[in-house]
Amino acid sequence: MKTALDRVKLSGYAARKPAALSGGQQQRVALARAIVFQPSILLLDEPLGALDKNLREERQFELRELQKTIGITTIMVTHDQEEAMSLSDRIAVFKSGRIEQVGDPRAIYTKPVNEFIANFFGANNIFRGTVKKRNGAMVLSAEDGIDLDIVEPTASDGNFLEVMIRPECISVGKPEQAAGVRGEVVGSVYLGSTVRYRVRLQGGRVLDVKATDTQVVFSERDQVSVSWSPTELKVLSS
Repeated sequence: MKTALDRVKLSGYAARKPAALSGGQQQRVALARAIVFQPSILLLDEPLGALDKNLREERQFELRELQKTIGITTIMVTHDQEEAMSLSDRIAVFKSGRIEQVGDPRAIYTKPVNEFIANFFGANNIFRGTVKKRNGAMVLSAEDGIDLDIVEPTASDGNFLEVMIRPECISVGKPEQAAGVRGEVVGSVYLGSTVRYRVRLQGGRVLDVKATDTQVVFSERDQVSVSWSPTELKVLSS
């Protein structure tokens, strides 16, 4: 048991009663009790759910380190997307008892197979429309009047597509300094290293944009230009 307590960083707490431990320490004790038997598979159900944000982030690193140290295959159930991304080698996303997608965290985030997965793992902007061939290139004529250059090998003239772009993949700048789609800032939230903007385009569509704080900071009602690379548009369905 001493080795198990050492692994969960509770070596000095062996003589204490559960009531004398914090919630986080009690969770560590439960983990130590599980790994002391050296199981071939470790099952975890919301292991960090009772912790506050800062402590939960710290425990994520510790749990990931523990997984690598003891080499036990771990199956974890969680509703926390960030926790799933940070602790997993492979993720299975369930909806109504069915698996919607299985893959590594990067694939799940950057190549979601449908709108449910895209929305579940972070904010996104979704466009729907018909593909048109224009000057030898493929353009998605979206339902809200926006034309989007697309890079999709399977797309053909007349196809209906649903595509998404993550907020962090959109650049925002002053209209006179950047080419792109014109719009107006209708909301902003400062988050330290990033700023979240909501930009209403001329056609009325509102985009969710995430910019780094090193860029120009805009205020509500500022006129801006937003742009993105066609390669950042990910097809959800066709």
